[in-house]
Amino acid sequence: MSISTQFGEAQQWAQTHFGAVALGDVRRSRRVVTLAAGWARQPGASIPQLSQGQAYASKAAYQLLGQAQATPEALQAPHRQLVSQQLQAPGTFLLVEDTTELSWPEAAERRAGLGPVGPGKATSQGVLLHSLVAAAWPATDPDPAAKRPAWPLLGLLDQQFHVRQPVPEAEKAHPHGGSRPRQGRPRESALWASSLRAVGRPPAGTRWVVVADGGADVYEPLQQCPA
Repeated sequence: MSISTQFGEAQQWAQTHFGAVALGDVRRSRRVVTLAAGWARQPGASIPQLSQGQAYASKAAYQLLGQAQATPEALQAPHRQLVSQQLQAPGTFLLVEDTTELSWPEAAERRAGLGPVGPGKATSQGVLLHSLVAAAWPATDPDPAAKRPAWPLLGLLDQQFHVRQPVPEAEKAHPHGGSRPRQGRPRESALWASSLRAVGRPPAGTRWVVVADGGADVYEPLQQCPA
């Protein structure tokens, strides 16, 4: 399976999906559109790369992202709404869900807002980024003998940041086996069900197919996927 991330003309796509972002100042909204168009053209590029060496443009982008109003939810809101609207049309859509670890360099002391990640959790630090994206299933099944075409990616439906907390000593395994109950720490497995609850249920005549790995193989996410 392959999913196409070709969105067409980048500036037009960015204006459609992010032009309505509400950050209290029209100049901030324009800057968001500029950044979105740049990343549509160059996925993974840094802000200085998008700014093409213009120090003012880089500074303006960092100032924008440093604003209290510029939360991920606020920045993504118009885009998510458009994607959600597309999922109301008749047909079949894939809802692809997974978690990515964003890590920072190891340090002796934990940075504020970061938690243990990766195999070396004692010193590695970062956050978990849980994303749910939507893709369109073709209206007609392709020829099984031919190469499957790429399915168009619609965009992001939900995204959560989760900071893993170190396991308290009281929760660690007893010397004689077994473990103590969790003491108020949120379960990472709850991210999967939370994303599915956020998008709701498909309308009549529309089918949503959830695509996930073993991380979603627990009761709560399955409960959100009625047959």
